[in-house]
Amino acid sequence: MKKLIIRIIKTRIVSAVLHKILKTKFVQKKRTKRYLRNNNEHKLQIGFGNFPLEGWLNTGIDFWECWNGMYMDAGKPFPLPDNSFDYVFSEHLFEHLTFPQAQNMLKECYRVMKPGAVMRIATPNLRFLLDLYENPEKPIHKAYMEFSVKNLGMPQTPVYVINRFHTSWGHKIVYDMETLGKLLADNGFKNITPCEMSKSEHPALNGIESHFKIFPYEFIHLETMILEVTK
Repeated sequence: MKKLIIRIIKTRIVSAVLHKILKTKFVQKKRTKRYLRNNNEHKLQIGFGNFPLEGWLNTGIDFWECWNGMYMDAGKPFPLPDNSFDYVFSEHLFEHLTFPQAQNMLKECYRVMKPGAVMRIATPNLRFLLDLYENPEKPIHKAYMEFSVKNLGMPQTPVYVINRFHTSWGHKIVYDMETLGKLLADNGFKNITPCEMSKSEHPALNGIESHFKIFPYEFIHLETMILEVTK
């Protein structure tokens, strides 16, 4: 038992040291240059979690993301050159940012995107929570509420479900389509287009959502809105 504890402590120490190294500007610069040099079409994923996309520069902040992709904090200046990416994609990350962090992400995305480049953002839609509150008897809403508070000892009612949604998983701001669209427009983006999950007129952005691999597809489809915009 003592040996196991020592092994766990050593592993955590090594992981912490490696994480700190992977977050350095040297590693960021090296991985960025290598990606841009080895790919003709440049595609940036912000916050890839457990689902890196092949042919993309996959970025994030935790150890797994830094090890399998590149460290980049969406709330801080990006370690990327101007006008360098053809596509940008972010799935269920934007709601985890404070307003200043969200503003930073959009400004930085605009800066690193090439003229005419396309960005796709998937994030929860506040409208689904309002609809759930007003129409709790819909079969899909009843199923969602049961799934949401299952095994938590909470009543399966809209009030508890909505509060859990807003306070769990590190959510900061849940947008509706109008508010997010205005925020995108205010940061210079145009051609703001609502999209269906896994569908896009751009082949590089078609079928790239992966959040449904963690949660049931029908619930992710219910709560998610997707906007595509161009620079």
